[in-house]
Amino acid sequence: MANTLLPRDIHAFLATQVLGQDDVLRKVSVALYKHINGLGTGNILLIGNSGTGKTTIMKAVRSFYASYEELAPFRATTILNANILQGEQAGDVDTGRIFRNLETDVRTRFGADLPTETIQTYLEHGTVCIDELDKIASRILGKVNASGIGIQQALLTILEGEKISFEPAGSPDPILLDTSRMFFLCGGAFEDMYDTVFKLISEHGDERRFRESLGTDAEGRISYVVDFSLKEYLKLSDLFVYGMAPQFISRFSDIAVLEDLGESELNNILVSAPDSPLKAATSYFKAMGFDLEITPEARETIVKQALQNSRIGARALRETLGRVIAPLEFDPAASPCLTTENDQNILRIDPAWVQERLSQGR
Repeated sequence: MANTLLPRDIHAFLATQVLGQDDVLRKVSVALYKHINGLGTGNILLIGNSGTGKTTIMKAVRSFYASYEELAPFRATTILNANILQGEQAGDVDTGRIFRNLETDVRTRFGADLPTETIQTYLEHGTVCIDELDKIASRILGKVNASGIGIQQALLTILEGEKISFEPAGSPDPILLDTSRMFFLCGGAFEDMYDTVFKLISEHGDERRFRESLGTDAEGRISYVVDFSLKEYLKLSDLFVYGMAPQFISRFSDIAVLEDLGESELNNILVSAPDSPLKAATSYFKAMGFDLEITPEARETIVKQALQNSRIGARALRETLGRVIAPLEFDPAASPCLTTENDQNILRIDPAWVQERLSQGR
């Protein structure tokens, strides 16, 4: 349908919404091309630490559909956490929530009084983004997770492309939805996966072996260094060990591992991302008549501090910047950072202020 949009065009759009994770965006771009052109399913599972961009990618996909008129038939999108599918009663699973969310999205976008047939068409071409998929593993902290097992089994029916009975709001009769044309983009942190895979390879638990290279230690002595990244070594079987059912995981065409964000990516996010915490802070002070200015050296200090908490990725930027500007938010006019130049009130944050604030903790 939208064959004028090639994977490289889709990637170019997504890259304006997501900074970094280029390899992952390429995979998502190919999957989206398949989806909008009816070339089979390309469901993707995103694996990455908190703050590496999983939810941002999901939101970017929704924005992609909304940015091209010819993609209107594919705009039905829902983003939800896996655990929310647990029903009110123990053991119950409410996968109907997925379709209700999609229906709500369709009616919001295209009108509340759409014919049932139109609703059905939109839903059958919808995109379902499910986050925190690791929370429905069959075992969590060594204990059986019965609700997780049930949710995996229930989702498997949809992922396999079966026809699902669903009753739209106001419809006298249920409709039969063909889920084979839907696109699933799921994600999870799978926090113990790195250690699990590393230990398995270290103990020669399978055929995988570490790739080693010559390096130097802190004292300058030459030694062999293990080059390990989850992205390079992850296998589908590792997800089985984690507690994801083989039948469930096999319904994903690709597993995309997000890298932890480095200094360059964090700096770009701080300055340029659509949801940059610095942009939000600048708008806040602007509304009060003050220009926020953070020197390059101060910005570098903020980024380096956030980098120390790589487990939460870009979220560390928000937390670190918040600690820096919190004392200024209540009464900027009384701030020691305030200076006036050419009748402009400027809140200038330098490295000394950043260091002072960070040294005081929260």
